[in-house]
Amino acid sequence: MESQKSMPRRLAAWYRRPLPGVSRARAHLFSGAIDSYKNPHSHRNVALDDPEEVAEIVMLANHLLRIIDARAIVVGRSRGR
Repeated sequence: MESQKSMPRRLAAWYRRPLPGVSRARAHLFSGAIDSYKNPHSHRNVALDDPEEVAEIVMLANHLLRIIDARAIVVGRSRGR
């Protein structure tokens, strides 16, 4: 997990001062990613023939993991960890 110092400032700020509706938007972002990419691959063979599409999927997954890491840092700090 990244330390808060190495986390991009705008992403860290996004979690320190969340705007109204942000939690719901994040839930939709994660849900949409799972529905679009994980579920089809779980139920049938999906050809990933386009290297650019594969790279974009990996970048989206990386971004979602960074959001999780950033949230874990903020939650840990609020719990005194």
